[in-house]
Amino acid sequence: MSRASRSVDDIYLLILERLSAGSFPLGSRLPSCRALADLFGSNPSTVSRALRRLSVDGLVRTEERRGTFVTATQPAQVDSESQIVEDLARVVSRAAAAGYDRSVIGQMFEKALTSATTTARVAFAECNAFDLARMSRMVENATGVTVAPVLMDDLADDWTDRFDVVAVPLFHLADVAARSPGLDHVVELNFVPAAEVLRRIATLDVRRRVVVVLPTRRGIERISSLVRQYYAGRIETHMGGADDIPDLEVGDVLVTTHALGLRQDQLASLPEVIQVDWALDQHSARTFKLRVEQATA
Repeated sequence: MSRASRSVDDIYLLILERLSAGSFPLGSRLPSCRALADLFGSNPSTVSRALRRLSVDGLVRTEERRGTFVTATQPAQVDSESQIVEDLARVVSRAAAAGYDRSVIGQMFEKALTSATTTARVAFAECNAFDLARMSRMVENATGVTVAPVLMDDLADDWTDRFDVVAVPLFHLADVAARSPGLDHVVELNFVPAAEVLRRIATLDVRRRVVVVLPTRRGIERISSLVRQYYAGRIETHMGGADDIPDLEVGDVLVTTHALGLRQDQLASLPEVIQVDWALDQHSARTFKLRVEQATA
């Protein structure tokens, strides 16, 4: 197909295919219109129109001078206006049945509308600086909600004085719960291992010696359990930090996370290292803004 014959529909479907296949992950920034035009054999103006259609469908979001970000990898089931009116009618009926008159119900609606549109102070907490920077950008890019990155160790017990909501990866929920009077203002996000990480683990030769090293017992249990789902060979585990690596006699493959804090010289000295990167779950991203609004209502 020639460059000129690529229609907006063609480009829309090509980008949609790559979104579904994971080529453009959730929260990632898309290449420029010119780069996409070169990739698909089209022109930038056609790509731009296709991106506008994807934006209307809730699949991407464009920020001036920053670029276009993936907000979903599959079209969402969008509620129609009539469905929303029906939902509101049910709420109004409940209020009327409880004895509230029309004026009071109107005041309730205004309060709800105000609370739903108020900008909340949202923190995002993670245990290590690398994942904190990467995952907080991922959340902002995918949801449009601005978050303040905070290391878990720096999240004080009185964090409610600084933030309305703390967002946290689901696997760290217990850590934040220990620093909170309750979970009403804590919103967990589901992060899953990136597909490329799983592919690398699944294709390891079973004769290779795989060693999982992490600084906490819970981290070791989580990552070694992940490895066992995809790797049938022998797995060894050690608890320690990056400085302990020389004494551990790491085998053919080291599997860990960025929480271990490996330096570049250590990475270069090891035979093979698989550091688990995380991807944001699409359903978790889609509901995040609503859950933040509910937590601050």
